[in-house]
Amino acid sequence: MICLPVIIYIQESKKSFLCISALAVILMTAEQPIRTLIIIAPFILFILIIFRSKTSVVSMLSIAVSFVIGKMANDYLLGRHFPLKVDYSQASLLISPDKAIDNLFIILKSILVYSSSSSLAVGSNAIGILTPFYFMGLLYILLFIATIVYGLKIFLYILIDGRKTKTSICRLDLLCALGATGFVLGLLLISCLNPEGRHIFWATCILKISVFATIFKIFKSNIKNNVYSYSLTIAMAICMSAIAPVLYTTK
Repeated sequence: MICLPVIIYIQESKKSFLCISALAVILMTAEQPIRTLIIIAPFILFILIIFRSKTSVVSMLSIAVSFVIGKMANDYLLGRHFPLKVDYSQASLLISPDKAIDNLFIILKSILVYSSSSSLAVGSNAIGILTPFYFMGLLYILLFIATIVYGLKIFLYILIDGRKTKTSICRLDLLCALGATGFVLGLLLISCLNPEGRHIFWATCILKISVFATIFKIFKSNIKNNVYSYSLTIAMAICMSAIAPVLYTTK
């Protein structure tokens, strides 16, 4: 609700999508400013670097203003209607680098494990019915990591020569680059500030979309019937990653 509408607005100049994104920022910030900041900080950096246009600057200013409005709403609600015994946004402290690195690997491992179907088959018989799901889950983990690497490659490619954004980068590559950049930067932020993997759930979902969109393109290039391609992609998604990655380990 925040990221994709902005990209559509920048590429197609549809102001209604910018309004949707701004409203989402206000509502999310009114509920939890830190969570919104973890999302929009890497997103703003990504948009300004990738597009480098007046439209992108306007959209990011709109997001920033929406964040300020949402923060004011959050302060009002906390002060007048829903006071907190402990305001964790004010109590957050920077942790030591070694602890931050430990958090980074713990959260990353947890996301990879719990977003794949492999976790369903742990402890089952090696020749049981869940064995295919186990190995397909491992394949998904490899594809997820490969998508992160590919997305970062696209981001650096555009960073070096932004003129190629409009000529040689397709929307799927932009989506992949956004997911990878948001995932890595968000992972660094939450590892240092608030070790909760759900704060980068948005980037995880974008990467999952990129993985299965690529799988669909592979099926489509080899199977002429789109119905079969869609069906096989959905089946692969269910078998490889049927659980929403919300059970992140944070300890």
